[in-house]
Amino acid sequence: MRAFVYNTYRTLLNSWVKTKVHGSSQLKSELRDDIPAFYVLEYRSYSDLLVVDQICKDNSLPSPYLHSKIEQLAHKRGFFVIKRNEGRVIKRSSSRQYSDSAVELSQLICNDQLQDVQLIPVSVYWGYHPDKQRSLKSLLFGSGGTLVGPFRKFLIILINGRNVFVQFSQPVSVRALLNAEMNAERVQRKLFRVLRVHFRQVRTSILGPELSHRKTMINTLIDAPLVRQAIELEAKDQNKHLAEIRKQAKKNALEICSDLTYPMVKIFEKGLSVLWNRMYSGLEVNNIDRVKEVASGHAIVYVPCHRSHVDYLLLSYLLYHQGLAIPHIAAGVNLNMPVIGLLLRKVGAFYMRRSFKSQRLYTAVFNEYMGMVYSRGHSMEYFVEGGRSRSGRTLPAKTGLISMTARTYLREQKPLVFVPVYIGYEKIIEVTTYQKELEGAEKKKESVFGVFSTLKSLKGPFGKVSVNFAEPIVMSQFLDDYKPDWKSTLGADERQGWLTQAVNQIGEQVVTRINSAAAVNPVNLVSLLLLCSSQRKALVSQLEAELRICLMICEAAPYSSSISVTDLNEKGIVSYVEELGLLERTDSVVGLLKPQHR
Repeated sequence: MRAFVYNTYRTLLNSWVKTKVHGSSQLKSELRDDIPAFYVLEYRSYSDLLVVDQICKDNSLPSPYLHSKIEQLAHKRGFFVIKRNEGRVIKRSSSRQYSDSAVELSQLICNDQLQDVQLIPVSVYWGYHPDKQRSLKSLLFGSGGTLVGPFRKFLIILINGRNVFVQFSQPVSVRALLNAEMNAERVQRKLFRVLRVHFRQVRTSILGPELSHRKTMINTLIDAPLVRQAIELEAKDQNKHLAEIRKQAKKNALEICSDLTYPMVKIFEKGLSVLWNRMYSGLEVNNIDRVKEVASGHAIVYVPCHRSHVDYLLLSYLLYHQGLAIPHIAAGVNLNMPVIGLLLRKVGAFYMRRSFKSQRLYTAVFNEYMGMVYSRGHSMEYFVEGGRSRSGRTLPAKTGLISMTARTYLREQKPLVFVPVYIGYEKIIEVTTYQKELEGAEKKKESVFGVFSTLKSLKGPFGKVSVNFAEPIVMSQFLDDYKPDWKSTLGADERQGWLTQAVNQIGEQVVTRINSAAAVNPVNLVSLLLLCSSQRKALVSQLEAELRICLMICEAAPYSSSISVTDLNEKGIVSYVEELGLLERTDSVVGLLKPQHR
């Protein structure tokens, strides 16, 4: 009877659940066959175990339901949990601190009856979105990342079963955590402390911190000491009542703050999937493991190059699909248009004016908001070039936002890392607009009509897009190298001088590392060679010979380990660029096709 119930539940669950899995392929290569392994889940859940068991079966990994290979634990299954609940109807947290399997494992290792064991942390999230504070919806239909009863779990599976995220982490060696003088009790405490911290960090890196309601965030922002001080100074200077200036501060906060909403993120994800499939022939992601290595335990600031309005949508889309939290994105206030601005705000955009000069109150509110996002552990994204590059070259860094981030770091001192990102297009949607501006036309103001005109003119193909993550800049390491005694100067006035210089150097490193992660694609190779010719044309045979030399140079002497190079050969490159409609051929001569103004 038990087997029948098990198989029925498993069949029903597998027919409904759709999973997105990360880490299973790496686990296969890192898991050692000579050391016994146990899966570790944060919460005890029959449905979570069945999902993990099915993934293990599909990926030829050991099943968590198999009995342990350890002779003394042959009666145990190959998993344990660190949090459990009790009660058949009304569920409550268990008073038991450690699982039986973990206790017995600790004793065996401490008594040298077992050399080592591998623990494989597995995180299962139903719905793949962080809960909002004090939200009735999160109580009923949350991500399933808490201890819940059968009825609520049923609702979670029903609502979020088509969007389940499962993360397999690297195996942890228990022996590596031990000191010689540790007894079994201390081993248990340390083991569970490490696992609890691990699951908390994984949850933050994947889902992001718990979201506050926007109204709560704005009220907290206005009540912050630095903002209150700015309100008092502004009221004194303008000879106005505090309530009037506070109202202005709240208006500024409403203009700035994002309103990240994961149901809207999901809608965008579906819509963008259709759009990308229509526009691009592929999205390539390189060096994402660098981000995943620092995501646990660090607040991340993504600093991509800026070529197109597609940049921020594309990066958020890819991070979502790679199992990383959606960043809060700094956008120019010119994008805060009717409808469009609201939708972008719902997927993480917060807005900033082009200049803060002589705007003490606005500056205080914006600085406090940046600090709040960082201190709560949310990831951020901003473009250090200021605006979109019309020529394709990476522009010098404008360090205003970097300076705000650095000052907040010195005040909070929570781990922070900058991640430069190179986004390489083969064709961009604004190519005609950029050509007009480079020829002297005046830049047009952003408008809803302009956005819909651009969408209407989207006619592919636009080729492939490469998103390359460069070597991250860890703030603490940078400051230790730049000024070893920086911690001793935190309260001194002299900080201003060295910090300004340090920020400038961070900006320079960001743009340098962006360039070091460039994508060498067919279009930029062909463009480079044809633009170097006097007639902007070349014989096909000559062009192919020059392309072959360029490919040989990229292979023999790469600019850096972060660049990506097309895998097409010289003939394939010429054919590919022709298919994109960027070349015109006359007999055996090819030349660049000039875009037509529309």
